[in-house]
Amino acid sequence: MARTMVALVAAVALAGCYDSSMKIVSDTSADSPVDTHSDTTGDTWTDTPADTMIDTPTDTAIDTWIDTWIDTWTDVPPDGTPTCPAPEPFPDGPVVSFVIDGTTYPGWVAVDFNCTVESVASESEGTTLITLACRTAAGTVERHTIDIYTWPASWIPVWEDMEVRFQYQADAEWWVNRWFSLSYPGSEWTILGGFDGDYPNPPIYGTYFPPLWLSTAASGCPLVYDDCYDSERQAVHVTYNENAYDIYDSTTGWVGEWGDYSIVVDAAETHVDFRCTDVPGSWYTGLLFEGGWD
Repeated sequence: MARTMVALVAAVALAGCYDSSMKIVSDTSADSPVDTHSDTTGDTWTDTPADTMIDTPTDTAIDTWIDTWIDTWTDVPPDGTPTCPAPEPFPDGPVVSFVIDGTTYPGWVAVDFNCTVESVASESEGTTLITLACRTAAGTVERHTIDIYTWPASWIPVWEDMEVRFQYQADAEWWVNRWFSLSYPGSEWTILGGFDGDYPNPPIYGTYFPPLWLSTAASGCPLVYDDCYDSERQAVHVTYNENAYDIYDSTTGWVGEWGDYSIVVDAAETHVDFRCTDVPGSWYTGLLFEGGWD
């Protein structure tokens, strides 16, 4: 009987504690996990990627591309040299050489004869060997040869039995200047002529190649270093029938409405900033001949 009463008292005590304590525990566990999870995840994900991605690619791409392209294109072309044509044929232009009477070092020479073209021969492409039989004041005949080479090959308008006036002038100081011409006898009309010296004309002549008047013209080309000096490409200035033409260094040109003359300029240059002595201040090498032939 005593054990039964103790059990009943314990049961009643337990029943009185259950009603209030269970409600308090249930409210506390429900609120805590909901607040913590919601605040932390939302703030971090939304703010960080939006700012970084939009600002960086937009600023870099626009500034770099526009500034570089506009500055380079606008500044460079006006500083170039549009009056300096490229050699033609590229890269070194035409080649001209001539040898009178077998030598390019004749000393002082001044020849002026009426002659007959004895022969015209070509041993290889670009070569023309002209032999002249010339009458002296004493009534004798002396022979002179003109050996010409051009590349690209040029057709020289001289043929056998043609009557010509032959002039040849050379002066030797510290270097040798040479000029020659074949013209129609009794006229001021050049058929063929060549120059290889520090000026296109001999110094005592207004022109050596009538009806062409030869002088020089600047080209605006840049200086090029050489062992003894810096050289600048020039032009041979040709006046013909009151018209003017500039035939530049390392090019070929034609003068006259119908290409009356061909002018092949192997070299036309002036020299500055000398590093050697006894060298010319300029040099011109070229060939001119009648053109417009059918």
